[in-house]
Amino acid sequence: MRRPPFRSGEQEQIDAMIETLRRRSAAALDKEEFTSAVWLAYYEADSSYHLFEGCCDWDAYLHTRLNEAIEALKCERNRRMSVESRFSLNQPVGRSQRPAIDVLFPMQGDFTRGIDFWDYMERLGSPKYNMVRGFCRRDSDQEIMTDLHMAAPEFYQLKWELQADMWKYLRI
Repeated sequence: MRRPPFRSGEQEQIDAMIETLRRRSAAALDKEEFTSAVWLAYYEADSSYHLFEGCCDWDAYLHTRLNEAIEALKCERNRRMSVESRFSLNQPVGRSQRPAIDVLFPMQGDFTRGIDFWDYMERLGSPKYNMVRGFCRRDSDQEIMTDLHMAAPEFYQLKWELQADMWKYLRI
Protein backbone atom coordinates (compact mmCIF):
# COMPACT_ATOMS: atom_id res chain seq x y z
CA MET A 1 0.00 0.00 0.00
CA ARG A 2 1.51 3.29 -1.11
CA ARG A 3 1.60 6.39 0.96
CA PRO A 4 -0.93 9.01 -0.11
CA PRO A 5 0.28 11.61 -2.65
CA PHE A 6 1.75 14.88 -1.42
CA ARG A 7 -0.37 16.69 1.07
CA SER A 8 -0.40 20.47 1.29
CA GLY A 9 3.10 21.76 2.01
CA GLU A 10 4.69 18.29 2.04
CA GLN A 11 6.83 18.91 -1.05
CA GLU A 12 8.21 22.11 0.49
CA GLN A 13 9.02 20.20 3.70
CA ILE A 14 10.88 17.55 1.71
CA ASP A 15 12.78 20.22 -0.23
CA ALA A 16 13.79 21.83 3.07
CA MET A 17 14.83 18.45 4.49
CA ILE A 18 16.95 17.72 1.39
CA GLU A 19 18.66 21.11 1.63
CA THR A 20 19.39 20.52 5.33
CA LEU A 21 20.86 17.09 4.53
CA ARG A 22 23.00 18.58 1.78
CA ARG A 23 24.39 21.33 3.99
CA ARG A 24 25.03 18.99 6.92
CA SER A 25 26.48 15.94 5.24
CA ALA A 26 27.30 16.60 1.63
CA ALA A 27 28.28 20.22 1.11
CA ALA A 28 31.10 19.18 -1.25
CA LEU A 29 28.71 17.42 -3.61
CA ASP A 30 27.14 19.09 -6.63
CA LYS A 31 23.84 20.58 -5.45
CA GLU A 32 21.85 19.58 -8.53
CA GLU A 33 23.23 16.02 -8.60
CA PHE A 34 22.60 15.67 -4.86
CA THR A 35 19.02 16.96 -5.08
CA SER A 36 18.21 14.65 -8.00
CA ALA A 37 19.67 11.58 -6.31
CA VAL A 38 17.93 12.25 -3.01
CA TRP A 39 14.56 12.89 -4.68
CA LEU A 40 14.99 9.64 -6.61
CA ALA A 41 15.74 7.86 -3.32
CA TYR A 42 12.63 9.47 -1.84
CA TYR A 43 10.44 8.16 -4.67
CA GLU A 44 12.01 4.71 -4.46
CA ALA A 45 11.40 4.66 -0.71
CA ASP A 46 7.84 5.80 -1.27
CA SER A 47 7.18 2.98 -3.74
CA SER A 48 8.91 0.26 -1.68
CA TYR A 49 7.87 1.21 1.85
CA HIS A 50 4.93 -1.17 1.81
CA LEU A 51 7.44 -4.08 1.77
CA PHE A 52 8.95 -2.91 5.07
CA GLU A 53 5.94 -1.32 6.72
CA GLY A 54 5.78 -3.84 9.56
CA CYS A 55 9.40 -3.53 10.63
CA CYS A 56 9.86 0.25 10.86
CA ASP A 57 7.98 3.49 10.56
CA TRP A 58 8.05 5.70 7.46
CA ASP A 59 10.44 8.30 8.90
CA ALA A 60 13.05 5.71 9.89
CA TYR A 61 12.76 3.95 6.52
CA LEU A 62 13.02 7.21 4.59
CA HIS A 63 16.01 8.36 6.68
CA THR A 64 17.82 5.07 5.97
CA ARG A 65 17.13 5.20 2.23
CA LEU A 66 18.21 8.85 1.93
CA ASN A 67 21.43 8.19 3.83
CA GLU A 68 22.16 5.22 1.56
CA ALA A 69 21.74 7.48 -1.48
CA ILE A 70 24.02 10.13 0.04
CA GLU A 71 26.71 7.56 0.85
CA ALA A 72 26.53 6.21 -2.72
CA LEU A 73 27.00 9.76 -4.06
CA LYS A 74 29.97 10.35 -1.77
CA CYS A 75 31.60 7.09 -2.85
CA GLU A 76 31.10 7.96 -6.51
CA ARG A 77 32.53 11.46 -5.99
CA ASN A 78 35.50 10.05 -4.12
CA ARG A 79 36.08 7.45 -6.82
CA ARG A 80 36.11 10.16 -9.49
CA MET A 81 38.48 12.37 -7.51
CA SER A 82 40.73 9.69 -6.07
CA VAL A 83 43.41 9.80 -8.74
CA GLU A 84 43.39 13.57 -9.13
CA SER A 85 43.84 14.57 -5.48
CA ARG A 86 47.38 15.16 -4.18
CA PHE A 87 46.35 13.48 -0.93
CA SER A 88 44.88 10.45 -2.67
CA LEU A 89 46.06 7.00 -1.77
CA ASN A 90 45.81 6.21 -5.49
CA GLN A 91 48.74 8.50 -6.30
CA PRO A 92 51.85 6.60 -7.45
CA VAL A 93 54.77 6.60 -5.01
CA GLY A 94 58.39 5.59 -5.00
CA ARG A 95 60.40 4.05 -7.81
CA SER A 96 57.80 1.38 -8.44
CA GLN A 97 55.11 4.03 -9.06
CA ARG A 98 52.63 1.72 -7.34
CA PRO A 99 49.57 3.41 -5.78
CA ALA A 100 50.18 4.43 -2.17
CA ILE A 101 47.28 2.26 -1.01
CA ASP A 102 49.04 -0.83 -2.38
CA VAL A 103 52.19 0.11 -0.44
CA LEU A 104 50.34 0.92 2.80
CA PHE A 105 47.71 -1.82 2.65
CA PRO A 106 48.95 -4.63 0.44
CA MET A 107 46.33 -7.19 -0.57
CA GLN A 108 47.99 -10.19 1.02
CA GLY A 109 47.85 -12.20 4.21
CA ASP A 110 50.53 -10.13 5.93
CA PHE A 111 48.76 -7.62 8.16
CA THR A 112 51.88 -6.29 9.87
CA ARG A 113 52.13 -3.25 7.61
CA GLY A 114 48.62 -2.25 8.62
CA ILE A 115 49.53 -2.60 12.28
CA ASP A 116 52.72 -0.62 11.72
CA PHE A 117 50.75 2.05 9.90
CA TRP A 118 48.16 2.50 12.66
CA ASP A 119 50.86 2.40 15.32
CA TYR A 120 52.70 5.18 13.47
CA MET A 121 49.48 7.17 13.12
CA GLU A 122 48.72 6.79 16.82
CA ARG A 123 52.19 8.12 17.70
CA LEU A 124 51.45 11.28 15.68
CA GLY A 125 48.81 12.28 18.21
CA SER A 126 45.08 12.18 18.52
CA PRO A 127 44.12 14.91 16.01
CA LYS A 128 46.16 13.42 13.16
CA TYR A 129 45.12 9.88 14.08
CA ASN A 130 41.44 10.86 13.97
CA MET A 131 41.94 12.71 10.68
CA VAL A 132 43.43 9.58 9.10
CA ARG A 133 40.52 7.51 10.39
CA GLY A 134 38.18 9.99 8.69
CA PHE A 135 40.15 9.79 5.44
CA CYS A 136 40.00 5.99 5.58
CA ARG A 137 36.21 6.19 6.00
CA ARG A 138 36.26 8.37 2.87
CA ASP A 139 34.83 11.36 4.74
CA SER A 140 35.17 14.75 3.12
CA ASP A 141 37.37 17.44 4.65
CA GLN A 142 34.25 19.26 5.86
CA GLU A 143 32.91 16.12 7.55
CA ILE A 144 36.23 15.52 9.31
CA MET A 145 36.42 19.15 10.46
CA THR A 146 32.88 18.88 11.83
CA ASP A 147 33.57 15.57 13.59
CA LEU A 148 36.79 16.86 15.14
CA HIS A 149 35.42 20.34 15.89
CA MET A 150 38.29 21.99 13.99
CA ALA A 151 38.46 25.28 12.20
CA ALA A 152 39.64 25.18 8.59
CA PRO A 153 43.09 26.76 9.20
CA GLU A 154 43.92 24.27 11.94
CA PHE A 155 42.62 21.35 9.87
CA TYR A 156 44.60 22.24 6.76
CA GLN A 157 47.77 22.91 8.78
CA LEU A 158 47.46 19.43 10.31
CA LYS A 159 46.72 17.98 6.88
CA TRP A 160 49.97 19.45 5.51
CA GLU A 161 51.87 18.12 8.51
CA LEU A 162 50.22 14.74 8.01
CA GLN A 163 51.36 14.70 4.38
CA ALA A 164 54.96 15.27 5.53
CA ASP A 165 54.52 12.56 8.17
CA MET A 166 53.27 10.16 5.50
CA TRP A 167 56.35 10.81 3.35
CA LYS A 168 58.50 10.01 6.39
CA TYR A 169 56.51 6.83 6.96
CA LEU A 170 56.93 5.74 3.35
CA ARG A 171 60.71 6.18 3.65
CA ILE A 172 60.88 3.81 6.65
